[in-house]
Amino acid sequence: EMFQFRKAEIEEHENYLKFFNLKKTMTQEERNWTKLSDKEIEELKTIAQTTCGRSAGMARGVLCFFYDICKEYEECQQEETADSKIAAAEIEEASSGSERYDLTVHPNPTDGRLKIESGKWKIEKAEMFDIFGVKVFETTETTFGIGHLPQGVYIIKICLENNDIVTREIVKQ
Repeated sequence: EMFQFRKAEIEEHENYLKFFNLKKTMTQEERNWTKLSDKEIEELKTIAQTTCGRSAGMARGVLCFFYDICKEYEECQQEETADSKIAAAEIEEASSGSERYDLTVHPNPTDGRLKIESGKWKIEKAEMFDIFGVKVFETTETTFGIGHLPQGVYIIKICLENNDIVTREIVKQ
């Protein structure tokens, strides 16, 4: 009652709960992602396609890494509703006055070395997270190695000197 959630936020929350419950079931049964049943793989595919949020991204990462189901998913198309117009206005308002960041992290996919090119933006630090949100690496360098990390999908969070944060998805082969 205290918060007014948009339809997309509610859908993302429900999708995340499906992903979380699948993970919880595996943990309770002392299994890992490599031991999913065909039914669970289908459920993961459904999660991967349901929303544009983080839960879908985590499901896609598991499917691609563990099952070699690396399907390209269509860009998320949100219906133009009053809610989406409000959301767009809020995003525009939040970003007014700040410039767009055209940072690149390459090569992507990588087999171990990464380079962040930031143009005029000074990078304070970069942090890498696995698909479960666990920090696995941190550096203040713009060229660094991640050869010690297992293959998979990672999120790199780049913290800039002006306290803004830019994120990118990285695939480690």
